[in-house]
Amino acid sequence: MVKIPTEPLLFDLYYGGASTTLDEVPVTEETPQFKDIYINNVVCHGAARAMFFNGLPEMNVSNVNINNVTIVANRGAEIVESDGVKLNNVRVIAAQGPNLILHNAKNIEIANFTGNEDELPKINISGKNSKTVNILGKYEVLVDESANDDEVKRFLEY
Repeated sequence: MVKIPTEPLLFDLYYGGASTTLDEVPVTEETPQFKDIYINNVVCHGAARAMFFNGLPEMNVSNVNINNVTIVANRGAEIVESDGVKLNNVRVIAAQGPNLILHNAKNIEIANFTGNEDELPKINISGKNSKTVNILGKYEVLVDESANDDEVKRFLEY
């Protein structure tokens, strides 16, 4: 893929692409969901943002496996209100900002994640519902004060 005007990988559960509320609402048969998704062997040169997963507080984007992906974008990947996302052998080269943002993300596994040339990948973690984030490798990780730091696990493999 080349010159993607938005995101090459996009799962957005908010209608119209905007959050209407931060409160959970009851799950019904009409609640949208993205789950059990496998994406392998993708290359993208040129996008606005590398990827955007945006679940609902009551229905997270869940069980997404991304393997062997390289994306060059203006901004890095953003994973919000998501559960069970696995990134393996993923490279996100971001012209600005962190390579990966996790907000209210849980049960996340990151291995062999790389970013810009000659820099440690930058990963930001925030949100009171963020928990059990397992990161293997060398990274510059910023855990925001809004994150439940006791629940965010960083296993650094040197």
